[in-house]
Amino acid sequence: MPAFRYLAMSPQGERVTGELKAEALEGAIRELQGAGHVIISLSPKEAVAEDGLSQRLSAIIHAARTRVPLKDMVFFTRQLATMFSAGMTVERAVTGLTANEANPRLKKILLAVGADLQKGRSLSDSMAKHPGAFNRLYISLIKSGEAGGALGASLDRLADYQERSEEVRRKVISALYYPLFVMGFLFVSVCVLVLKIAPMFDRVYRSFGADLPAPTKALMAGSRFFLAHLPMGILLATVSIVSIFLFILTDRGRDLFDAFKLKVPVLGALLQDSLMATYARTFGLLLQSGVPVIDALTLVAQTMGNTLVSKGVQTVRDSIKDGSSIHAAMRRTLVFPSLLIQLVATGEETGEVEKLLLKSADYYEKKVDALVGRLTSILEPMLIVLMGIVVGALVIVIYLPIFYLGMAMKRGMK
Repeated sequence: MPAFRYLAMSPQGERVTGELKAEALEGAIRELQGAGHVIISLSPKEAVAEDGLSQRLSAIIHAARTRVPLKDMVFFTRQLATMFSAGMTVERAVTGLTANEANPRLKKILLAVGADLQKGRSLSDSMAKHPGAFNRLYISLIKSGEAGGALGASLDRLADYQERSEEVRRKVISALYYPLFVMGFLFVSVCVLVLKIAPMFDRVYRSFGADLPAPTKALMAGSRFFLAHLPMGILLATVSIVSIFLFILTDRGRDLFDAFKLKVPVLGALLQDSLMATYARTFGLLLQSGVPVIDALTLVAQTMGNTLVSKGVQTVRDSIKDGSSIHAAMRRTLVFPSLLIQLVATGEETGEVEKLLLKSADYYEKKVDALVGRLTSILEPMLIVLMGIVVGALVIVIYLPIFYLGMAMKRGMK
């Protein structure tokens, strides 16, 4: 019988870890929840011990199969908060939202949540069974709201948080989308010119025995080389991409890749600001909801999406356990900008850490917005010029012998 390792919150609110045996993951979930535990993490023991890479691949596949898009979660959370604030019970609100839900995956999850609510389970326990839709941060805030009798306020904060997160994510993606699209289009255009158009002209020129200019000779030789080795090139490219992907799944590869992203000119600064906005808003929201600092930082580290910053947050958490202040622990990591550290220090002095963290998040989100605007205005003309130069140069080189022929004919007519 397979063994599973778990980290959970006991009915008394204490964090407990251990192992249990069950026929399948669903059985382990039922056993833990039957004992009143709220599951934080649950994974097969063999997968962790024997092959971390295979476990990560399985986790990626599982996340892709169960994940609900953030925009759908934003809409659901806002509606749930509005209906609950209007005086509806959680069960009625979830049932009403289920009937009108367009996303089939989320609809199936809400049906299961509604069924658990009818059995008398709490909202947090019902949602904890579906980590693809409701992550640990979501469950922690819901549980905090239930414990403090302020579920409506927690839902409102969650809806605000998700809306801000979706907005920042959309802006970062929009800054990357256009350059990637143009570079992809340029790559396809070059491939068509080199592998399709150039060979056609090459056959024509060789049939006439034309003496080609040096640039055209070089292009035609390169075209013949790539065509002759095209299958091997595709194979090597595929193997390289898969190898890089698997390497990034390793601890070392992920660390290098995440550090590299932060060092990319301009785009690295954009990513850094978006990460600081995420850190400040998530940390501030958790503190505002009454989550203890240590538990809040544990959740923040899991939501960062960058191992360098995530490890920095873990270091901050461990330093605070040893008696350090939050701002002093942040300064020692060399990960956080001085402005954010100063604002946290001021918050600790005034007793308003969560308020200043949320203000810091607003500041970094505005920086992201401004940087996206500047990037768009600068990159668009630069990429258009680059595409014109590359494609234009290839076309000129291909047609260069025809230009020479036209000039020779003009001189002969004279």
